[in-house]
Amino acid sequence: MNSTTLSQLASVSGDTLSKFLPRVLPTLVQAYANSLGTPTADHECNNCLAVVLSVGDQLGVSSCVDILLQLALGTGTVVAALNAESPTGAIDLQALRKGAVRVLSLYTLQT
Repeated sequence: MNSTTLSQLASVSGDTLSKFLPRVLPTLVQAYANSLGTPTADHECNNCLAVVLSVGDQLGVSSCVDILLQLALGTGTVVAALNAESPTGAIDLQALRKGAVRVLSLYTLQT
């Protein structure tokens, strides 16, 4: 998945992005989590933030926070869906939680 392209599309999609957040945001956070400790980590984090910050409607904001909290806690339907889609059947939960907490923290600082 090209997270840069996805974040650019999200920034121009307006309120229509909200209905796709449960599919898009966890994938972006997972891409960021997988890049932790690499030179591309900041870029991947910025891609996540671009998507989250482009959401302006109340339902979308609520959905973003809910998704990020599920990822940070490592529980819920969002994490179960990522596990199911993983080629190995399991994701790096520790990295995913760390990535979600970072994105959620930066989001709250910028809003």
